[in-house]
Amino acid sequence: MTNTYELFTKNLNHGSPIKEHPLEKTDERFKNLYFDLLYITAQYENEDTENQIKFIKRIMDGTNAITVISDHIRNSGEITAEKVSEFTQSCIALNMQYIFFTDCMLIACSTGNLNKKQVDYLSEVAAALEIEQSDISLLCEYT
Repeated sequence: MTNTYELFTKNLNHGSPIKEHPLEKTDERFKNLYFDLLYITAQYENEDTENQIKFIKRIMDGTNAITVISDHIRNSGEITAEKVSEFTQSCIALNMQYIFFTDCMLIACSTGNLNKKQVDYLSEVAAALEIEQSDISLLCEYT
């Protein structure tokens, strides 16, 4: 019989699902690209991605994703410019650009410090998503 402490510790290690994420209402193709690109953000200029992966898994659990994180780790190495373009266009059309950018910020900032390359990367993400400077400032303060 498992004691309460073990159950609590197991739950803490993975974290509870992030419920009511707008991604939940999108199709599987968009979700898959979303998770692939979140993983790219997690590993960009970062040697320890454990906490970032936990965050992605929490989103996946809350959106009833049918894939597993290892799929997205593998797929992230196969991302093409065409897939990124498709994703950014869909993201804007679905009005998900602010949500995606916020998730990217939370992942990138989870280590406490951003280096110049990470800041440059996030700037490119914001530009691709056509997010205005004033909105970027607000989202940065929020995250």
